[in-house]
Amino acid sequence: MKALAFLATFVLGASVCRAEVPPLVAGKEVSVRMTVRRDFFPDAARRNGVLRGSSDLLCTVTQDEQVDDCAVTEESPSGYAFGEAALGMVKFVRVAPKAKDGAETIGRKILFKIIWSGQRN
Repeated sequence: MKALAFLATFVLGASVCRAEVPPLVAGKEVSVRMTVRRDFFPDAARRNGVLRGSSDLLCTVTQDEQVDDCAVTEESPSGYAFGEAALGMVKFVRVAPKAKDGAETIGRKILFKIIWSGQRN
C-alpha cells in the first residue's frame, strides 16, 4: 500500500470575531502557531482516496493562549472526518494574547480554516 503524505495548512484567513466588531484575521492581525502532525490526516479520507479537504473551527481563546470550546462550522467534502481531525489538532494551537492592533484575544472567538492536502508517495 502506498504511503499517503499530507499537509494540513493553517490558513492565514482564520479570524477572531465579536458580534459588535468585524473579525480580525489571524496571521495578519493575530499571531497563531500550530504544530501539525502527519497522523492527523483523516483515515476515512485516506481509505477512500480523498486527498484534499477543508475544515473550519470556531473556538474560544483561553487565558493560557490555547483554544477551547471548539465546534466544526464547515467541512468539505463532508463524510470524510476532516472536521473531526481538525478538532484533534486544536490542542497544538497557540494564540497571541493580543492582536497586532493591541486588542485582547483572550476570551474571544476565533475561526480557523484548515486546508488538508495529501499526496500518494
